[in-house]
Amino acid sequence: PVSGIVGASSSPQSIAAADLAGLFHIPMVSYASTAETLSFKRYEYFFRVLPSDSFQARVIADLLTEMDARFFNLLSSKDEYGSAGAASVKQKMTQAGWCLANEVVLPEPTKNSYSGVIDELKDSLQSDLLRKATTTVAFSLQKNMERLFRELREHNVQLPPNFTWIASDSWASSDVISDSAYLPWSLGTIGVLPTANSLPAFDNFFLGQINKTEAHPWISEFWQSVTKCNFTDTVPCSEQMLANSSLSDVEWKFKANSKVPFVVDAVHAFAFAIQDMMRENCSDGTLVCSAIRQDGEIIRKSALRGDLLRRTLTRISFDGHSAERISFDVTGDVKTANYQIQNLFNYTTGDHHYRDVGNWSQTSSVGNETLVTLQGNLALDYDIVSWHNGKHGRAAMPLSRCSELCNNGYEQESIEEFVFNNKRLIFHGCCWSCSRCEAGMYTNLTAHTQTCRQCSAGHTANGALNGCTLIRQDHASLKDFKLASCILALFALALTGWVVYLVHRSGAERL
Repeated sequence: PVSGIVGASSSPQSIAAADLAGLFHIPMVSYASTAETLSFKRYEYFFRVLPSDSFQARVIADLLTEMDARFFNLLSSKDEYGSAGAASVKQKMTQAGWCLANEVVLPEPTKNSYSGVIDELKDSLQSDLLRKATTTVAFSLQKNMERLFRELREHNVQLPPNFTWIASDSWASSDVISDSAYLPWSLGTIGVLPTANSLPAFDNFFLGQINKTEAHPWISEFWQSVTKCNFTDTVPCSEQMLANSSLSDVEWKFKANSKVPFVVDAVHAFAFAIQDMMRENCSDGTLVCSAIRQDGEIIRKSALRGDLLRRTLTRISFDGHSAERISFDVTGDVKTANYQIQNLFNYTTGDHHYRDVGNWSQTSSVGNETLVTLQGNLALDYDIVSWHNGKHGRAAMPLSRCSELCNNGYEQESIEEFVFNNKRLIFHGCCWSCSRCEAGMYTNLTAHTQTCRQCSAGHTANGALNGCTLIRQDHASLKDFKLASCILALFALALTGWVVYLVHRSGAERL
């Protein structure tokens, strides 16, 4: 019999399993499913030790705001995880006045299913308008993005140097995408991942299993890919490694999956809940008494009471590896939301790794719990962020805007919509062209809008064409009048003398 389920990993799997598990009152604790849908009341037997995508969407929105990426693209996988996450990001950014350039839904990764996606991406990179959206958010399952990067490589799609990926947690630490073969397309990716602490004890244990593939045959394939050992050889793997490279090289290459701390916390959640159930209900000294059994009898094949286990899970609290404190709210979500911001970085030595460049934290709540604030705390160390073009720092951060402010003496003419590949794209306040103001008018700037304005009577546009100046009125003074009179009199006198001279000369000639 099944008393509880640790899992599942992906949100679509958890949604399907939670529907069935709920019918039989079997609690589930997931270590990786983040879809916001799983917080709905219908999934009352579902718990998770990492925050829902409602928080992840907030982190991505804060990243876009921090990077001033006012014009961005959005990719999503065709499932509950991708569609709900992308919708949440879109809603948050449009409310803030940011504009979505283009939105693409990634199909299931089957043969030839991505040809249309690649064609659309190529067309957008050729569009004078859409290529200004240099930042692309990809809220997608890992398998979809890995297939996309394979297609980018096969079709040799050239991404511009100022291109930036923002990755959701499903693919933010993908080993496939970070492989050197895909660096021309993935370098500089900024990923969002729930915060987790390292587990040195687990790493040491796992490294000790290199020569124990018979006891654990399911890890042989993993170690073969990391160590390049041939496990069918009679020579132990450790000796093969010493012949080719040192154990320290393997230790350096080995990195536990980012989900391991969450798996440990999910198992501990059940352990602490069952322990509390026994302490509270088994007063007769029996380890697993009839009070916590489904049929009320102590038999080995009898499962634990699911309703009691669910209620106990809502009350537990323990120090976790994925968060400082693990406890659940009434929806089954963990009460804390902490994220790390990772960057795919290429060292001068040629090595490339994901490394932490920032973090985001917030405490969640429901009911009478701690109230949620509208903004989380985002900290990003720009000095160590590596962009796709290989440059570092805030000054090198690519611009992702549809239009820049017009020069003074010009006004914005809004571009509200754009037809691209038979799609009608709507832009509200993000895209515009610049047209010259008429003579005497100036450019008035309010927020991010520039319009030509006529100055009031007696005023004209100033030299900078960003305001008005008073028209100067000059009045003739008495001094100026006397000077003009003298000049006029001298001119008349000279003219009279010239006329007299001509008359006299004419009379002399007749004589």
